[in-house]
Amino acid sequence: MAHPLSFDDLVPAPGRFERLRSDVAALVARCHELGVAYATYEWSPLSDITLGLLLKRAGIQWHYCALEHIGEIVWPPICGIHLLQVNHAQPRRAQRFALRHGLAHVLAGHVSDLTFAHDGRHWSTPEEELADAFAFADLIPVRMIYEAQASGFRGIDLVRWTRAEIRRYCRGWPEERIHDRLQFVLHL
Repeated sequence: MAHPLSFDDLVPAPGRFERLRSDVAALVARCHELGVAYATYEWSPLSDITLGLLLKRAGIQWHYCALEHIGEIVWPPICGIHLLQVNHAQPRRAQRFALRHGLAHVLAGHVSDLTFAHDGRHWSTPEEELADAFAFADLIPVRMIYEAQASGFRGIDLVRWTRAEIRRYCRGWPEERIHDRLQFVLHL
């Protein structure tokens, strides 16, 4: 059942996103240290070529393969290189999200042993929230929100537009996760 759309439901609890905003900013700063302007007003979303350069500079080797029921998996480093596997059966937009999501886990230091790769983390953990927020910071940058507003999207129309953008990248997500991520896309 779809979550009813209400703009009032999207007002976050005071302080809910301060830590997440700070953590995303730290990961974005790390990308800039690696020489790639990630989640910037002018350059987001990154092209696939630029994203590939960023992944390489972050010490990530990636490839597309068959994965059941998951979008991506990141393996702990071997000789300093992480392996990021992305489900080849996903639509291209979902793959773009998965690459950014996996990059966030590596940059944040979440992937240090095999238990992380197989622990079935729930989408509401701080690690998953951070990885999702980091991916959306580039895929649905603030500039796009401003452009939607300049085009006349306000209130519930802006919520519907943003929800549709999230669904473009994450079709199989439960409605509860989409609603939660919608809040921080609109408030980061």
